[in-house]
Amino acid sequence: SNKNMKIRQKYHCKTIAILLSIILTLAFFASCTDDTPNESGLSGEQSSPEETSTPEEIMYPFEPYEREELPADELESKCAPYPTGDFIQPWFAANWSVSRWETHLEALKAAGIEFVILQFTSSYQDGKYTDFNYPSSLIGNEEYCTPDCKTHDTVASLLEAAKNTGMKVWLGIGGCSDWWGYAFSDIDWCVKRATETNFIIKELYDMYKHQYPDTFVGWYWAWEMFGNKGNHEKNWAEMININLDYMTELDPTMPCMFSTYYSMYENCTPERFTEVWSNLFSLTRFREGDIWAPMDGLGTLPELTYTQREQLLRCYVEAMENEDRLTLWFNVENFKDGGGAAELARFADQCIICSKYAEGLITFSYTHYYSPTVAGRAYTKDYQTYVKWAKQEFGEN
Repeated sequence: SNKNMKIRQKYHCKTIAILLSIILTLAFFASCTDDTPNESGLSGEQSSPEETSTPEEIMYPFEPYEREELPADELESKCAPYPTGDFIQPWFAANWSVSRWETHLEALKAAGIEFVILQFTSSYQDGKYTDFNYPSSLIGNEEYCTPDCKTHDTVASLLEAAKNTGMKVWLGIGGCSDWWGYAFSDIDWCVKRATETNFIIKELYDMYKHQYPDTFVGWYWAWEMFGNKGNHEKNWAEMININLDYMTELDPTMPCMFSTYYSMYENCTPERFTEVWSNLFSLTRFREGDIWAPMDGLGTLPELTYTQREQLLRCYVEAMENEDRLTLWFNVENFKDGGGAAELARFADQCIICSKYAEGLITFSYTHYYSPTVAGRAYTKDYQTYVKWAKQEFGEN
């Protein structure tokens, strides 16, 4: 029996040795497999078919826009070539409900829009306010307002809808019809208008910033400046400083945006055009984070060749060479010179050109020319396809 026990013990030991050998061999090969990166690039993990599948390439949805070759064509894009911000003029949606705003903002989000700019929050003509898009305390004050001055809840409805949909909002201040009569040639007028506008800034901030701290994120300076021959930038700088200094005192975390343009009426040279903005920058107290977003003019200056139009974009770049406070964006215009919506192929080409020089793009205006609210579904599918292509080309998810 002792002999049989020793045989069984020897058998069990041999069996255990074999099993251990098998286990160690399997472990060795398993470790080699785990150290080898799989298709997902992660060692020891198996990729699902969805993870390893290659996303379908999105093709450029338009025929190439016919124009001459430009210096921009040889450059890499500095930002994704589609607008992430959109202008809305308040008359368009003055009395919209929150739910109607929500529907519109969701349509903008589907088009790649991340924030909206309510271009102005009050209207001013012949020295008095005629409309407010929020309940201003100036209503009924005959010194500042016309007898029939109206008020709308546009700002409150927009901010509530934007909060509900995850959209950001910039509120426009200033702007008036008197500007276009060159009222800004009078420095006293400039100081008076800018100082009165500080009161508007304070009202808007007190009413809405604390209620919508993550939605109401910035200001838009609605007076539109342009290349000129009359050194008007000196008076404009005085106005800007009055407002920017007050914005900084009120809340330095909220940037301000500006959008300027080339005036065919003034028809100044590229050298003077550059000089206007260089002078302005040297005279103003911009803050880090403020945005300079000129209108691109690529589709709306028929008197100039396409090469001349693109040269104006480069004038802005040159004027900002020593400007480290402002960020350069472009406001890509999506309308025809004679009115109506521009063809999408033209607009897409403008975006691509502007993206070679700017850190970001906004547009005037998806809402007014392309959105389902205005154009039905006519532009929606092709526009969204273009945005997907643009994100793919720029490496965005």
